[in-house]
Amino acid sequence: MFWKKLMRVEEKFWEAVSTLLAVRKENTRRASWGALRDFCGFLGVKPGEAGAGERLRKADFQTVARYVEHLQKQGRADATITARAMLLKGIFDRLVSAQVLDANPFSRCREYGLPRRPRQVRPTKVLTPQDVQVLLDIPNPRIAQGKRDLAILALLF
Repeated sequence: MFWKKLMRVEEKFWEAVSTLLAVRKENTRRASWGALRDFCGFLGVKPGEAGAGERLRKADFQTVARYVEHLQKQGRADATITARAMLLKGIFDRLVSAQVLDANPFSRCREYGLPRRPRQVRPTKVLTPQDVQVLLDIPNPRIAQGKRDLAILALLF
């Protein structure tokens, strides 16, 4: 009896995962299934096999930390690790929303050494007053198009 109940829960779990991933675009779906397969492999199970849903349900924050560390030891690029974790976070978020899971172990994955992409700070380019004057001198104010162009430029500066 317990085994049948467990199998129904497993089927419900994988049905929810399939349904949630089916609404995504093909490339996202392929990447999500790949990330889920990789995480299941880390847990020692295959997606859809008996007990896999239960193993995923029991995953906690420490499991995620070990998984990130495992990927780093494999020599995976920081972007790959971050992408996998964010895909899994999205999957688990949806499973929590669908009330298939109680908690998302990936919700705090940034706290476990997940690499962040450095932000690029670009300097703001500013026109000098002389540059603005050169632009304003270009339109010919004696013709209609020149007056129009000058009015547009005057609004911009």
